[in-house]
Amino acid sequence: MVSDDNPEPGFLIFYFTALLVSLGNSTSAILDGVANLTLLPRGETYTITMPYAHCKGIVLGTLSMELGGHVTIACPTTGYKTEMEFKLRVSPTLSPSFL
Repeated sequence: MVSDDNPEPGFLIFYFTALLVSLGNSTSAILDGVANLTLLPRGETYTITMPYAHCKGIVLGTLSMELGGHVTIACPTTGYKTEMEFKLRVSPTLSPSFL
């Protein structure tokens, strides 16, 4: 777990590092875990789950990057919560078991 303490602007963030998976001409970064964003002036801590990133065309073809997966941002103090779904385009190189 890595921490960026930045009290001057009024926020702290804690996050996890990525697990990289190489798939030949593409790679994926699986961001497992949660990030905690604390807004110091408000005393609110938001828990954020991360999507995974998929980068294609590293050696051949057009270089592109997509985000995929489910993201939740929640604050137990205020009760605010949102959920987002990032969907990848279907590709013959990605198996359904990976998604």
